[in-house]
Amino acid sequence: MMVSEGMAEKRILVISADNFACEVIRKVLARHFELDVASVDSGGDAIAEALTGKYSGAIIDHYLPGTSSRKIIKTIKTMLPGFPMMMMTSDFSEETLRSFQNLGIPDIIHKPFKMHALIDGITALIGAGGKPSSAVQV
Repeated sequence: MMVSEGMAEKRILVISADNFACEVIRKVLARHFELDVASVDSGGDAIAEALTGKYSGAIIDHYLPGTSSRKIIKTIKTMLPGFPMMMMTSDFSEETLRSFQNLGIPDIIHKPFKMHALIDGITALIGAGGKPSSAVQV
């Protein structure tokens, strides 16, 4: 399988307590982009992992048990300005979209997500030149 130009050596951090979503994301990104994906399910772990510098970007779940995704985003953005993040949520409201855009999160992927939406979102998130590997079928 060919790796999309610009994708080699990139890693994504998934911040979510939704194990199924984490596994789907891991499989899709490994298969179509050969990306390494790590996941954490708590705010403290999310911040600590993001600050390691090992990641090209993160996908954060809107709803995390026991913590605020907004607080995690603000902390990471303060400590790593420019760190690319994308939100995933089942909330389709304009208010939610605006609130995360105001935090510097331009892209939201809605759950349940379609594979092509995930691929497009990751391509935009980490600047992959717009094309996944030739094996992608959407």
